[in-house]
Amino acid sequence: MKPIKRILTLLSFCLFIQNSHAQANKSIEQGDLLIAPSISLFTNTNYIVGGLNGTNLIPAVSLNFEYALHDYVSAGLEFGYSFRTYQSNFIFFIDPTRYNYSTKVFSLRASFHYLELIKNLVGEHIGGLNSEKLDFYVTLLPGFIVTDETQKWTTAAGDHKRKERTTGPSFGSYAGFRYYFSNAVAVHVEGGYGNFSRAKIGLTFKL
Repeated sequence: MKPIKRILTLLSFCLFIQNSHAQANKSIEQGDLLIAPSISLFTNTNYIVGGLNGTNLIPAVSLNFEYALHDYVSAGLEFGYSFRTYQSNFIFFIDPTRYNYSTKVFSLRASFHYLELIKNLVGEHIGGLNSEKLDFYVTLLPGFIVTDETQKWTTAAGDHKRKERTTGPSFGSYAGFRYYFSNAVAVHVEGGYGNFSRAKIGLTFKL
């Protein structure tokens, strides 16, 4: 009798999952393409570091493309860009030295859309979270970073300029949230660890 009870229990669980799946309102499903431009938040616009006065000329920006391999998993590419200018902060420098930093980050992007799993497991029992307008996810961003530094200064002998490029591995991780205004357009907010800031906001276009 025990094997029969176990089989009946397993069948009941499968029927429960199937029923919940039918009641789930999907915000992402296999085959969707997501295109998402973002702008970084909480980056310092003016700061002093090591005797240098820095100004962020533009906030860091990024653009990513993700393809839904499954209702729960999407993967793709992300590109980020940041430009900063520093200058020496010592008052006895008549013509301060200037440093320009251009940073590019190229990353793979993999996201787990865990709210979709919860929707399929418990369906209408999660109330307002069971909505095609909501998407909660976590993202990993392994990649590499390229920084171009340009240093300019002036002496009695004239103007001087030096350029240098450095490269290395990079890694980011975010927890994110999307709210869809329509079937194709959403606003997203992501917070965590990144190369430019701890958070970013942007739009998502679903094709």
